Amino acid sequence: MAHKKKRSGLDCMIFSEKTVSQIAAADLGEIIPVVGQISDLGPHRIAISRAAHVCWICGYMVEVDVEVPFLEITKPQKCPELNGCGSQKTLKLQEDRSTFIDIRSFNICGKNDYYPNYDFKIYTTDMASIIEINSDVEMQVKILRKSVNSKDKHFELYGFTEKVNISLISRNKEEEELVSSLSKGGRNSNQIVRNALRDICHQRGIATLTDVLNRCEPKGISEFQVEEVISKMLQAGELFSPINGEYSFAR
Repeated sequence: MAHKKKRSGLDCMIFSEKTVSQIAAADLGEIIPVVGQISDLGPHRIAISRAAHVCWICGYMVEVDVEVPFLEITKPQKCPELNGCGSQKTLKLQEDRSTFIDIRSFNICGKNDYYPNYDFKIYTTDMASIIEINSDVEMQVKILRKSVNSKDKHFELYGFTEKVNISLISRNKEEEELVSSLSKGGRNSNQIVRNALRDICHQRGIATLTDVLNRCEPKGISEFQVEEVISKMLQAGELFSPINGEYSFAR
């Protein structure tokens, strides 16, 4: 569905999300909802968000807010007449009196796009969200341009967003991977405890809790995990314990 201007953010996310290859010149200057998959991560940088310009004649300072921190800073051409001296071209950027902000960049591609290898660069001041390569993201992005060839007046589109949202699909995938990892770890610890019990019982006939702990601890198995496996084996009738803290196989 074609992108429509002046819709609420929620309506846009539902009805007119764009993949990266659909972003075009008509979107320049607009804030549009964009979906994609992160294909590359850029470095952590800093940029000026409020530029302080000081007149070298009278010392008056003019502060200019930079809408998007990494855009070219607009330099005032004249010192104000009201509070300054009114001189032309006497204002100089003072970095030590300017305000800096953290930024980072990443590339996204269209996961189910007609052009899956087409990358689109996005800058963000969102340093809190955990983003990784292959994460599926959805964002409200302001479309901007930068010069590629000043001689031919060619420009390249890029985006800026204040917030990166990890999509529900990507979060569910991460949760599934975590559960799978935990489940696999649980199966591994169960097998390590069982093998330790069998080895000790085969050698000595009876395995003490201390013996099992000494075998399992170097392999990263905690006392709680050992006791949990032993408890389940006792309940299942696989082990019996004639004396508290000593175990042997029932079969």
